[in-house]
Amino acid sequence: MASFTALNLEPESDVEEEIDDSKEIQVEEALKLYQQALKLHSQGPQFYDAAEDAYDSLFLSEIFRYPEALSEAKRLARLEDVDDSEDEDLEAAPIASGGAEAAPNSLPQILYLSFKNHGEFLVDRLAHQITLERKRNPEFVLEYDKDAKESAKESLDFFAEALDRDETDSDLWRRTCRISRLLGSRRIARFCVEAALDAEGPESVSLLGSTDLEGLFAKAELRTLIEDIDDQLSLAQSRASLKTGKGLSSSLKTLMDPFPRLPPPLAGIRSTFLPKEGQIKPISAPERSWSSIGRTLMSRKRAEYQSAAKIPFGQGCRISIPSAGRLTIDHADQKTPRKLIAGDTLVKRRNTLESTSPEKEKVKSEAMVLDIDFVVNSLVLERTSIEAEAEAAQAQLQNEDVSQQAETTEAAEKGDPKSPSARRESSSKPTLKRNSESAGLPEVAESARSRSKRLRSRVDPTPAVEEEVDPKALFKQHQELLDPHSKADEWLFGVAHRISSKMGLGGFKTMDRLRQLLWPEEDEQAFGADEPLLNALKDFKAALATWDLNKSNLLLHGSGSGASVTLIDNADDSGLASFLEHSKPANRKISKHDVLLSQGLDDFVETANQDWRDIEEIATLWIEWLLKPSASNEEARYLHNVWPTTLKETVAQFLVEEDDLLYPSYETQAMQLDEQILTKAAQGNTQIEPAGIALMELIQTLFELHVDIYGKMTNASSKVDQPTRVQQKDRMRRWATLASQAIGKHASFEEDSEVPRFLAYRHLWATVIYVSLIDPGSRDHVLLCLRDLKRILEENRSPTYSLPNNTIMPEISASAADREIARLTTMDFFLQIFDPDAEDPLAVIESLEPILMNSETSSRSSSELGDRVIADSQELEDSQDQIDESKAIGTTPRDSQQQHMSEFLRKASASLQLSLWHRLKAAYENIDYPPMVLVCNFRSIDIILSELRGQTYSKESVEDRRANLMVWIRNLSDLITQCLELIKYEENAMDCIDEAHLSLAIATCTDTTKLFHVFALWEDAVRVGQSIPPIQASGAVIPHKSAMNQLRDMQPKCWTLHYLLFKEAVTQNKELFPLHKDDLAEFLMAVHNTFGRREYCRVGKKSFLKLMKTELIHLEPTGNWDIEVAQLVYDLYGLKICPANTVLEEHACGADPIDRSSALELIEPLMVWATRMNIKDVLRSEIKTACEKMQAVIGTPRANSTHQSFNRRLILQHLKSPINPIDLYKSLRGVGGLSGMPVRTDYTPVAKKHWFFLQGHLLLARYRSQKRTAPDTSSDLDDAITFFKLDLDFDMERWESWYRLAQTYDAKIEEDVTWSAEKINDDKSELVTLQRSSINCYTTAIAIAIRNADGSFENVSKLSELYTDFGNRIYASSREPFSMKVFGLHEYERFCNSENLGTYRREPFRQMKAAPAWHFASELFRQALVEKPDSWINWYMLGKCYWKLYQRLGSTKAKCSEAIKAFTRAVEFVPEKKDSRHPDKDPILEPHYKLVSIAYKLVQKDEITVGEGIKLLAASPHTRKVQYTEFDGWQKYILRVIKSLRTADKVNWHHRMVARAAHVIYDNNPSDTQAAEAARQELGQQIFTKTMAVQVWRPEHERAGRHFAYTTRYTRFFIGLLVQIGDKASLEALCKRIRRKQGDFIDHPQVWAEVSSAYLKLIRAQGAIPEGYEDTVFKSHMPYELFALNAGRLEAWGHSQLSEGHSTMDKLREIIELKKLNGNYMKPAMIDDLVGDTYAKIYEEIVPGLIAKADEAENRDRMRIDRMLMNADSPAAEASHSDYPTASSRPKSIGRTEVRRRAEALVSKITAPSMHWRTKAAKEAKEAAAALEVPSNQDQGMSASASVAGSIHDSADDESELSDVNEMEEPEGIEEEFEPEEEKISLFPGLMASAKSRAGDDVEAGVDTEDVSMGEGMDNEEYDTAHEKQPEGEDREAGV
Repeated sequence: MASFTALNLEPESDVEEEIDDSKEIQVEEALKLYQQALKLHSQGPQFYDAAEDAYDSLFLSEIFRYPEALSEAKRLARLEDVDDSEDEDLEAAPIASGGAEAAPNSLPQILYLSFKNHGEFLVDRLAHQITLERKRNPEFVLEYDKDAKESAKESLDFFAEALDRDETDSDLWRRTCRISRLLGSRRIARFCVEAALDAEGPESVSLLGSTDLEGLFAKAELRTLIEDIDDQLSLAQSRASLKTGKGLSSSLKTLMDPFPRLPPPLAGIRSTFLPKEGQIKPISAPERSWSSIGRTLMSRKRAEYQSAAKIPFGQGCRISIPSAGRLTIDHADQKTPRKLIAGDTLVKRRNTLESTSPEKEKVKSEAMVLDIDFVVNSLVLERTSIEAEAEAAQAQLQNEDVSQQAETTEAAEKGDPKSPSARRESSSKPTLKRNSESAGLPEVAESARSRSKRLRSRVDPTPAVEEEVDPKALFKQHQELLDPHSKADEWLFGVAHRISSKMGLGGFKTMDRLRQLLWPEEDEQAFGADEPLLNALKDFKAALATWDLNKSNLLLHGSGSGASVTLIDNADDSGLASFLEHSKPANRKISKHDVLLSQGLDDFVETANQDWRDIEEIATLWIEWLLKPSASNEEARYLHNVWPTTLKETVAQFLVEEDDLLYPSYETQAMQLDEQILTKAAQGNTQIEPAGIALMELIQTLFELHVDIYGKMTNASSKVDQPTRVQQKDRMRRWATLASQAIGKHASFEEDSEVPRFLAYRHLWATVIYVSLIDPGSRDHVLLCLRDLKRILEENRSPTYSLPNNTIMPEISASAADREIARLTTMDFFLQIFDPDAEDPLAVIESLEPILMNSETSSRSSSELGDRVIADSQELEDSQDQIDESKAIGTTPRDSQQQHMSEFLRKASASLQLSLWHRLKAAYENIDYPPMVLVCNFRSIDIILSELRGQTYSKESVEDRRANLMVWIRNLSDLITQCLELIKYEENAMDCIDEAHLSLAIATCTDTTKLFHVFALWEDAVRVGQSIPPIQASGAVIPHKSAMNQLRDMQPKCWTLHYLLFKEAVTQNKELFPLHKDDLAEFLMAVHNTFGRREYCRVGKKSFLKLMKTELIHLEPTGNWDIEVAQLVYDLYGLKICPANTVLEEHACGADPIDRSSALELIEPLMVWATRMNIKDVLRSEIKTACEKMQAVIGTPRANSTHQSFNRRLILQHLKSPINPIDLYKSLRGVGGLSGMPVRTDYTPVAKKHWFFLQGHLLLARYRSQKRTAPDTSSDLDDAITFFKLDLDFDMERWESWYRLAQTYDAKIEEDVTWSAEKINDDKSELVTLQRSSINCYTTAIAIAIRNADGSFENVSKLSELYTDFGNRIYASSREPFSMKVFGLHEYERFCNSENLGTYRREPFRQMKAAPAWHFASELFRQALVEKPDSWINWYMLGKCYWKLYQRLGSTKAKCSEAIKAFTRAVEFVPEKKDSRHPDKDPILEPHYKLVSIAYKLVQKDEITVGEGIKLLAASPHTRKVQYTEFDGWQKYILRVIKSLRTADKVNWHHRMVARAAHVIYDNNPSDTQAAEAARQELGQQIFTKTMAVQVWRPEHERAGRHFAYTTRYTRFFIGLLVQIGDKASLEALCKRIRRKQGDFIDHPQVWAEVSSAYLKLIRAQGAIPEGYEDTVFKSHMPYELFALNAGRLEAWGHSQLSEGHSTMDKLREIIELKKLNGNYMKPAMIDDLVGDTYAKIYEEIVPGLIAKADEAENRDRMRIDRMLMNADSPAAEASHSDYPTASSRPKSIGRTEVRRRAEALVSKITAPSMHWRTKAAKEAKEAAAALEVPSNQDQGMSASASVAGSIHDSADDESELSDVNEMEEPEGIEEEFEPEEEKISLFPGLMASAKSRAGDDVEAGVDTEDVSMGEGMDNEEYDTAHEKQPEGEDREAGV
């Protein structure tokens, strides 16, 4: 709404702030109208009128006048004068909204939804109107209602407006398509459905991708649409991308129609309804084929038969088939395929193809045949439902699509750029909407649906014209991508050929050319002429390209349509029936006839539609056109063409179902023909008219087909039920009778016979077979018939007649008759062989094995004999003569029968031979003899390969070959698997494989591998895009995946069998393979390389990898096999057992958990890699992870065996034994070690390979490589010790195991003494045990190494390290903090007997002293320098040993010079800061400082002069910068040198330089306080902080635990400095720090005692507190009562403000605080003495004054009149004198405990008195009052007596033991119960009141009145915890 402003306001102020929101308001108003219209629309038909008004109001709103509301076409119409470039610029810019501001975001959405929903509203209203109209008029037709059509057109316009706003709404595109089809506009409908597919994205039209429901619906609609408009070209070329599996389910089909309430779309080509022709009913065949017409006719007849509706009388039928544009076959030249394209493009492309194709004359005829594979398991001869027929038709349609796709795929693979596949590969970008290719359809003619140039340039990123792709360039590109695979194959085939050629076999010479054979660049015949398996290889490749469900079933189950062979292991094929089936010729015989597709189909349709015919007449006409010869004397299509399998099945079903229709008709015609013949014969005319001959041939053909049908029903594999067989038998009988009547009585074999001889031969042959089927037991009669038939054929020299479409009698010839005769004559033998009741396998073996072995069925023998097809009769007579000749010369009947059987088997089919070999194998399996089972398997493989190489296979039709090939491949797969299992799991499996059989096995395995390698090459081609995989229907995906997995599984099986055969060949012919291990290993590596590149390693559960692992490790070839083993282990278990720089390929295997057996096998290859690397590199590599996983499954052995237990005890005893100096020196000569017992357990091979040593070494290295900042909590060292001991259990002569075990003990020692000194102080025995174990291990290691180690570089280097570590251990054990304790022998003393001494204890040998230890260590360092003369640490430690020897021995100048030389060399070899050996590390300063230290000491001792010292220091680069001057002197020079070294120490780790500087300053003037202060300041810079925190860290090269020794040394020195300078505050802070840090000091109790003593002495000295002052004050004759009274007064004074600032009181507080800090850690005698003396001094200083004040107050009180009167009259006064203790009573003594208690109470803060202390105070006050209440005249005497020394009795009491006991019990004895009812009279009532008032003031002032005294209840740890909370460096007063 507009706002109003006042007139008196200036408008300029609001101009800039005013916002134009009119557009948002208009959008909101339009949105309200839209919502109102949508609400009315949703409420139903009764609100449609209101909804229409609401929509009208909506479209009248302002938003539809905006520029954004205009459609794209309208906007472009306004810009007609703008050129293309400017137009593109305008389109690229955003659309203006009529102002400076852009339109709201909701505006485009409102526009789009308004148009869309209004269109849907119009459709809903139209559907409602149609419903109402049909209720009124059932004859209502939408086409004739103009109003309805206008309403539909109006909705189409609104949908178009909505799609202009949003073209990605696939659902709206489908709705628009539905309305378009309703209106009859199929062009718009196709446009919309293609746009819907494009809106789904590129994946919706991908051949391999999946789509959603919208895409599936769109594809189904497009398929229906192109079939409706009869676009055969698009349907044929893009059917693969449009099909949706087996079709949508019924539930989905109900959801397919977006407007189900509308009438269905118009059908047919025309857009109007067909006229009502009641007398003609159309029959439309879905395909252009004879089988399609037959299925359609049968389906229609079944539908009419099952339909309940009455068929109108006189209704005829008319046949319609698809146009010829779908497929055209050039009958003149069937070898040339044609690509059919609509319009003029057909001629152009056909001419181009024929003129540019150089292979037109060389293409095989079978390449032209469509590969139609139907999923039909067997012939069904019973009536089926309509739904089953529909499914069969759908299966046929899908398989035809697959066949067409195969042709286009082969064209693309050959580089044809015009093929759809090539065009798809050449396309780099997906097309956009409105492109028919987005739906998988080819582009139509250029004039169809062309768009403007501007629109194409805007939406189409691809060029308008596709560029031709050079086939050679594309082929070269594919070859480059396949080059790695080709090289891998070349290596593999080369190795295999080299091995097989040594045995005279060369099957691998063509393996490397398989890719050229199958994917040739130019002429494939040039390479494939010498390849016998070329047809099978090409068929396999073609089958992979056209794979479907039928092929999957054939491969997986051996069942499917098109295959005439069965599985070998089929259990149903048994007995005589199996022999009868397998002995017959193959179902698909060799045929040179053309395949019947659609030849003559147009003529048949034209003939059928010429006259009125019902469906039965059309069906009869259809069967006659197939079986009956034509009027022009052409052969019948039954004889002339090869029928597809589907046509055969259709004809068979038709004959079975329509026999009641056919037989009466032809019986009548036969009778009429017979009458005509008889009539003419009576007239003397014996000629039969051609029509009669045709009828005879038709009847004979029907008879043959019925015989064939019944023969299939009765074969071994048939599953037809018995009633069906009986019915068919009856039909066959009738037709046999009819044929005999029509042909038999007129047939003759004379030349002038009326009936053709061929027809007579057919009738006679069919009759013989008929007799054999009717009565199987009449074998002799059938045999005679066949012999007569053979004789007739031979006498008439009849040629071979072929019946290509009859299975039971495919050939009529003398040779065929001879085969049947041979079959029948051998019936008895095979009846015995296949007898199911025969239970004796030996009988089968004896009878069958000689025949099979002599039949020469191997491929090598059969190649010499030619094909298995029976030769002509002359050859048969020759063989019969040979048999007769053998009989004449004395051959036994049994031998003759075997020869006859062998001859029969040589000519028999492959199926029969396989069944016999299978029977023989079963017999050997029954007797459990694997060797011959393996021979039978190899023979069976050879038979199958011979079949694939022979002419029988090559001359079959393409579809039969490919179907049979799948079954043969399945058989080969089973046989290969069985052979593998036998060889792997049966030890004697190769016993019967001699050289001949081995050659046969290798040859057959080579051909089998060659066949299965085609699959690997096919996957390579698919992977690089050279071939396109076939699309599988929804129900065929899982079978296809299973089939591909089975073929993939055969890759490792074939190559594994190859390896096993090669291995056997090597075993039998070792002289031919001098390097057989390398040959076999190279073969395994080559196979692994090939598998890895193709990601086949994981196939078959990694069976090949597991075999390779076992074989390759056991072979131990001489080549570089370790990398291959590492790759193998990585593929198997995901473990890397090689360094990181070794590249391992990813073979996509996946990691399997390793088992124990595999881990044991992999120990050796892992150790090979581990021993080549430094242990640190192993620790950083993946080998460590592999070791951990392998060790987890290997486990650790337990000492269960006696020998291992003995060895373990021996090792433990050796580790605990004392250190004998003689053994140490003997070890340097190689003398020493242990003699264990040999251990034989399961872990012996593991230990022999040093596995346990590696595990321990890794743990030790991991520990030593970690930089720790806290104590180690892991168990690495303990585990390492366990593994090293395990290794020594099995072999005690492994010096490196002893060495690493010693290092592990050293590491444990280092760990124990690095972080805390607690074990040094508390658990020294454990450290001694570890040191002793380490030294014993070093000793044994050196002895064994000197004795056994070789002189390799690695061993020499390790030996040098061993000397160094051993020397360090000896030197460290001799110095603090260990201090030679490891060499002690006290615990090893033995009892000895002597005549003079008797029984005594003595050490077993002389203990090693420090000097010999240093000498031995120096010898070790000298040995280490032999191999590492540039090791600074060896020179440094050698110098330290020499220096200690010099200091110990004194005057040995040689040692001093040697020490100086050693340190100089150490300085020379020490790395600098930037040295490559120590990058990024701090400089090593130890040798430099040591050189400065000994130079200073030598000059101080006057051993050398200052000049010599300066010259000595010049060896260090850090001292060269410092100049010496005489003015400064030697000391200042040394200080500057030390300062230079400290400057180099950036991190202040080196504390010894600081301490040395302090000693340089202090040692020259130790009594000077200034020197002490200077030394203190020097130490305070780094070691001691202001809060007395001791900062002594361990440098990198300092021995473990040594810094604690230095800490203790520095602390003692610092304590002396503090005492000397009198710094009590620092000393107090140091005391507290030392007390808390027990783990930082060695001998901490002594250090604490020293610092406490120094602190106490300093307090006593500063407080001038004399020693023994307590006895002086309190041990005089002071009564206890007086002491208690004065102590109470003193305590009250101490708690008052009067005590503040009293120096002695402060000292007492400090002493009491120290006592609390001590907490019984140290004996408190010294502290207690000082406490007593200090308290005595305070008592002497304070108590006299307090007494004087008390007496004065008391005197004033006594002088009061009333008190005096009261005392005079009171009888209590008199009685009081009697109660006062007399001198004769024994007084109570003052003990030390009482004094300490009083002292502690004096310094403690007072709180509200507790019950206990109030009771005690009252008692003391009472006693004091009683003691002091004496007559006034005795006051002076009492005062005097108090100052007199105690009597002798008092001193005696103090010294008696009883007094001591009383003193100890006194604190408890003075506790009494408080009696509140008694009124206590205080001696000083004012004093107590004032004390209470002060205590209350303290409480009110917030003073903490809690008693903080530790007493004896708080231990040291609690005290430390309490004091650690206080800030460091602050001086706290005692008691606070």
